[in-house]
Amino acid sequence: MDRDTLLSCSECGAENQRFFDIADYDRTWRHLNFLEYPCYVHAEHPRTDCENCGKSVVSISLGL
Repeated sequence: MDRDTLLSCSECGAENQRFFDIADYDRTWRHLNFLEYPCYVHAEHPRTDCENCGKSVVSISLGL
């Protein structure tokens, strides 16, 4: 993830907040099988430096 990436805060919803680090580098979820193969979703949890509420972890929704 680029240092110039702007995200929204998961706490207060403020847009265009600066990203400052990764809270969890390899978060893994087990999803349904794809045919007979197990499917795993991997994601990083970036944290923003929110001007409204302070630092917070960005929530990740899979949207599946």
